[in-house]
Amino acid sequence: MRSTDSSGSSGGEGSTRVEGLHAGASLDLDIDTSPDLDADTSLNHGADTSLDLGADASPDHVADASLDHVADASPDHGADAVPGHGADAAPGRGVGESLDALLARVLVERDPESAFGWHDGRIEVMCREDKDASVRWALSRLDDPDPDVRWFTAVVVDEFSTAGMPCPDEARAVLAARLPVETNSDVLICLISAFAGYHDAGHLPEIQAHAGHPDPRVREWVAGVICWSMPEKIDLLTDFAQDPDPRVRATVLGVCRYAFDHPVTARFSAALRDDPDPEVRALALEVLARDGDAAAYQELRRLGDEAGEESQATKMADAVQIRLRD
Repeated sequence: MRSTDSSGSSGGEGSTRVEGLHAGASLDLDIDTSPDLDADTSLNHGADTSLDLGADASPDHVADASLDHVADASPDHGADAVPGHGADAAPGRGVGESLDALLARVLVERDPESAFGWHDGRIEVMCREDKDASVRWALSRLDDPDPDVRWFTAVVVDEFSTAGMPCPDEARAVLAARLPVETNSDVLICLISAFAGYHDAGHLPEIQAHAGHPDPRVREWVAGVICWSMPEKIDLLTDFAQDPDPRVRATVLGVCRYAFDHPVTARFSAALRDDPDPEVRALALEVLARDGDAAAYQELRRLGDEAGEESQATKMADAVQIRLRD
């Protein structure tokens, strides 16, 4: 996830845009260990916003669903996967086929490691010349009874929400209607991301409505959107900072850590300095140590020593040391 200044955008002055939220992937709270920590106020997600259908996938999906795989485009690879497609199943082929036919190829094995794969299918949809037609097609499939169809088309809409936002009025209306009724967490995460993107801000009751979702992965993404886009929602952020799942607590504190002017950063850091989860505790201690708390620095250094010199805690302690020395 990354936050970008939206000055001059449809969101209005002071609004933020949340980009790169994708289903099935935890928020990556990688730490910038450069001496000038203030120079980077975004979470480290700008470089790659591709969907990671990882181990968090629902039981209907294969466990190993990484989209880092590059499909083999050789004519004999998967040529029999779909009768009548043969070599056209390779990425970039079959351009004249319908979007429904493309989707059918994607779903043949329901596995990104297949001859075609989800990643390549998404790219083919995104690269089609008529963006409006592609978005309208994806929106029309968001109520499909097959959760995999909904998931794939929600990914497409999410991608378009950060790539020009074609058909904005239609997309907003369909997404607003779908958000309250979606039951699959992977799909819902994509819909939340797309809805925030199409509105160029997160000031939306439709997103806040999922703040108490039973799946912590959904709460994690809602927390990220709200923390970036609605810093005035202190009560909601406080609830997330006290969430029983450490991923949610880490998300709120991680975003606050980078948003140095966030009004609750110091309070959350103080409250979470003894958190039972080492990642959350390290994030809190790093903020406090950066502000000159010597005891917090020593505790952060101890965590790093226990975890090893390549651990995030060690990297954060080293960065604090450089910052305070300079």
